[in-house]
Amino acid sequence: VGYCIMTNSNDGGTVWAIGRAIRAYLTRNGSAPQLPPAVTLPPSLAHEYNGWYEPINPRNEAYRFLSRMFEMVKLEVGDTGFTLGGLGEKRSFVATGQRLFRSKPEPVATAVFIADRSVGTLIQVGGDTFRRLPGGVAQLQWALCVSPIALGITSFLFALVWIPRRLWGGLR
Repeated sequence: VGYCIMTNSNDGGTVWAIGRAIRAYLTRNGSAPQLPPAVTLPPSLAHEYNGWYEPINPRNEAYRFLSRMFEMVKLEVGDTGFTLGGLGEKRSFVATGQRLFRSKPEPVATAVFIADRSVGTLIQVGGDTFRRLPGGVAQLQWALCVSPIALGITSFLFALVWIPRRLWGGLR
């Protein structure tokens, strides 16, 4: 069963509301699928996958530098899943297999720890793929981003003190 929505409006909210109404109608007699039970993860997985990750498949290549800074996430593996947090809210995932995970309310796996290590340690969450950063690189990137801003602010504060002193003769 499929459906098509066509509209001559640029209002994405209207299209979303129509799609939601159609999905509600198509699934009105269905029951919610059972959530699979949580699986206990081996402790070695935490050692392999804990850390900071950067996105490697940005939607727009022109903004890759911004996505490297603002879409970095920290992954923390627990006994039965992992949490993923960055600048936004933390998301929790429950293990459905040794490397497959689902978001807590979802019945199907939406995240995976990729076993192939040819390009580094990778995870995929939804449509986004992330590569693990070596230790300290995430903090170094933030420090290199924030330090020019901090230096600019201190130069401005320096000018607020020394320019009046120079003008009113307090500086010899």
